[in-house]
Amino acid sequence: MSRRAVGLAAGLWMAAVAAFGFELSEDVRLAIQRDVEAVEEKGPRMGDVMAALRESGASYLPELTAPLDRDQYQSTYRRRLMTGVYLMDLTYAATFDHREPAARFGQALHQMLDELGFPRPDMERRYREALAQINLPDGDDRLRQLVKEQQENSLWQEQLQSGEGVELVVDGLYGFLIEGLYLTIELCVLSDYDPSSMMYVAYMRDSFQAYKTLLYRIGETPELARNIERDQRLSFLTSILVILGDLPQLGPEQIDSLRPSIVKARRDILQ
Repeated sequence: MSRRAVGLAAGLWMAAVAAFGFELSEDVRLAIQRDVEAVEEKGPRMGDVMAALRESGASYLPELTAPLDRDQYQSTYRRRLMTGVYLMDLTYAATFDHREPAARFGQALHQMLDELGFPRPDMERRYREALAQINLPDGDDRLRQLVKEQQENSLWQEQLQSGEGVELVVDGLYGFLIEGLYLTIELCVLSDYDPSSMMYVAYMRDSFQAYKTLLYRIGETPELARNIERDQRLSFLTSILVILGDLPQLGPEQIDSLRPSIVKARRDILQ
């Protein structure tokens, strides 16, 4: 899957370059090719780790039923760490269609982001409306409509159609993934730097770095930034995200080895 996605991504970019009638310098072309190969090699590792973390998160997901009390935290670092916890909970709940937990986690995540100085009022509104609709007969339809409204949001579309589109996606996604890395580092501390936990940190670090290098090179290459249309940019990003979402290759025993550390991390953080 990942090799096919990388090939598709590279093909889209080369086709777009040809269509607009300009050529990249050989140095830039080779640099992008190396970046793509690095993502191909490192990206699936991050997919493995995130899948394992989501699976392990199932052991405590049902316990988290209300937004977090932000007054418990004395440092920005702890709030950032907790944001990572909520992001993984939200991903897990949304992936497996746990609608009420997903809505509650989303609302709590908005509160954390607001505390960190990154308010997202539209996020809060959507999750508040989702919670209000969940138990109604047409709740599923209403949730789908909320998603559609967000996709058609004029501000979002304006950003995607401008030159800021790539930066918007890159900065948002990369920032959220970093929060997951903070949590993984915390697992290493709590597990006394167990080798298996350290392995997961290395996987995620390498994946992030490869992904960031590729996307920022694209944004910093004037020929591409000026001439590649929005749909082609998004197709490329989608292809990269397919790589990150590859089916996990981790065995059950490796997933089980993560679960105790995650449970302990959550217990210690929430106390």
